[in-house]
Amino acid sequence: MAFERTEQARRRAVDFARSLDELCAALAPWPDEAASVTRLAKAYRARAAEFFGSGHKFSLAVVGQVKAGKSTFLNTLLFGGQDVLPHAAGPKTSVLTRLEYAPQTSVRVEYYTAADWAALEQAAAVPLDTPAVHGARELVKAVEGQRARRDACAEKARRRSRVPTKRRSRRCSRTRSAAGCSRRS
Repeated sequence: MAFERTEQARRRAVDFARSLDELCAALAPWPDEAASVTRLAKAYRARAAEFFGSGHKFSLAVVGQVKAGKSTFLNTLLFGGQDVLPHAAGPKTSVLTRLEYAPQTSVRVEYYTAADWAALEQAAAVPLDTPAVHGARELVKAVEGQRARRDACAEKARRRSRVPTKRRSRRCSRTRSAAGCSRRS
């Protein structure tokens, strides 16, 4: 949604520059005034090209506590409420997320190297209360929480696969005897 508004603004800037060109043409009988409008048009085009050019980036940092609604806020602000950034019961965007305009929707993921992660864990263990250390602690804690949830789900799935379901137990009744488990026909 915000990207569409930016594109609309770019088109309005192009239309305004055309209007300045038409004004310059209409002022041809008055060379001094035409020269002033021409300088204005040239400066305007340079500023518009700088602002709307591919190299121009607007940076907005959104920070807050875990589960404070940052992703929901950005979805509302940038995408008209459409769920582009994930949000769920557990932390999902606990890493730096950079959004950039692109004509086609795409995703690029950059992972931490083992050395990067080791440095983050070291930073999290430092007994200081600085923003960098606090951020490292939150990130490590979030990842450890995700690992614990993943491991709990995997264990639950393993337990389910070992326990026969009621439907299986109806098809295959087993009785325990002194000799062990035997099938009843």
